Amino acid sequence: MQLNSKEILPSLPNSARVWIYASSRPLSAQEKEISQNYLDKFVAQWSTHGSSMTAGACVFLDRFLIVAADEEKMAASGCSIDSSVRTVKEIGQSISVDFFDRLNVYIDTSEGIRRISYHDLKMCSGSRYFNLLVHTLGDIRSNWPEVIP
Repeated sequence: MQLNSKEILPSLPNSARVWIYASSRPLSAQEKEISQNYLDKFVAQWSTHGSSMTAGACVFLDRFLIVAADEEKMAASGCSIDSSVRTVKEIGQSISVDFFDRLNVYIDTSEGIRRISYHDLKMCSGSRYFNLLVHTLGDIRSNWPEVIP
């Protein structure tokens, strides 16, 4: 079931730090299930400096993997962030999808989410886009997608 951005990972606070990975193409129902299983397994054991992290992750709108951690109690370390990146790379390899092409932008259109080159962003002024560089879950919940100036 697709959630709207205000309902993403409801057990985590707005201040939770997020990492967003966009798929090079829409994910099938089976690929979403495989991805979510990887994410669930990862967050269940995610730790930093030997302490468990309060975290969550989800597949959103057939395109995005969102990983979030409540850093108020325990901040993510470089090694713990690296482990999340490895998990996303494993997901990509298992379903043959690239989640690391950062030169694309994802636009919300009436036909669905459209992937365009970052270099073509100026042509889409006024369109709504999914900013993959937001910092917190609150940013996603309150202003995602954003309007291109």
